[in-house]
Amino acid sequence: MDIAAAIQEALEYRDDPPPNEASTCEWVILPILHKLGYAKRDVVSRDADSAGKFPDYTLLPGDPQHTFYLEAKAWKKDLEDRHANQALNYANQNGRRWVVLTNGHHWRLYDNNICGLPSDKMAAEMHIENENRDQAMRFLEAIGKASVCSDKDMLPRFATEEAERRKRALEEEARRKELEARRSRLSAVLEAELTSQSSPLVAAMLANLRTREGLGDLTAADLVAHFSGTPPEKQTPDAPPVKIDTARSEPAVFQHKALLISVNRSATKKSLYEATRYAWKIKRSTAEQAEIVLATRQGKIVGAFIAHRWLEATAENFPGRDPMPGRFGFEGEDAPENIKKLYVGKRVPNEYRKPGAANPIKYTW
Repeated sequence: MDIAAAIQEALEYRDDPPPNEASTCEWVILPILHKLGYAKRDVVSRDADSAGKFPDYTLLPGDPQHTFYLEAKAWKKDLEDRHANQALNYANQNGRRWVVLTNGHHWRLYDNNICGLPSDKMAAEMHIENENRDQAMRFLEAIGKASVCSDKDMLPRFATEEAERRKRALEEEARRKELEARRSRLSAVLEAELTSQSSPLVAAMLANLRTREGLGDLTAADLVAHFSGTPPEKQTPDAPPVKIDTARSEPAVFQHKALLISVNRSATKKSLYEATRYAWKIKRSTAEQAEIVLATRQGKIVGAFIAHRWLEATAENFPGRDPMPGRFGFEGEDAPENIKKLYVGKRVPNEYRKPGAANPIKYTW
């Protein structure tokens, strides 16, 4: 039984696969079975019972104790559990335990002693072209004639070991996904907390850090700037913060896909356009969907722009500005007056002003 040679011969069809199911059987499946120790008379094609039902192949038909069935598919056909249904039903009607489903390069072993759906019955599987060679050889050796006919329960033992291996792999995958989910949740919380000057976490860190040498004058703005990647911006003495009264403002009714950008902390000496266009943590593909970019301050829309293109925040794309890896800015112009009249001076609707929200970016679509 030369399993390594059987695998190598099957792999030769990867780039030029058999065109149909019959060719897959003749070129790949049957040669593998013969290398696994099955003689020609051990493999009977489409052997029907009294009801006229049959699997593609009956293996060891002259040995009722070890007879099992194989369902074949074309090389290019992706295997699905439902493809094993017919052979499993046939095995059940005839009191047989094992069914193999294959397209020549993907192999599955089903245990009919297991109750449930075909997916529950699948005991092992392997991909000749993807699995490591040892795994492929273990699978094929387990369904070989010497193993199937052994009085040492080699095939049942293999199926049990594979079931345990698959269980451990699924558990490990579940743990990995849970860890990724926790990391994602933690990242989201930290990003929100560490980019808001009013967050309790920033306050606690500030109290601790001010006790360190050389950090006595540290401010919340310094911390937020550090974690957000934005240089801290100072307001000029002659330009104190302006309190905008939004209570009397009419809420905006969005007639466009609007990208709202809060410029509350932008330097007042900058033009509104410059403060709005650079530079933000945003997906470019999402930003490019916006029909209008609206600048907001303290919940009020103070500017409207048309972005012609979004660019990475590099010195090459934005001369004179500090590069900010991972962020984007836009090139554009003031929106037409008829569009400005729709939005500028209006209040940002309450649904886009959640208390405690730190992200300066909001979308209306």
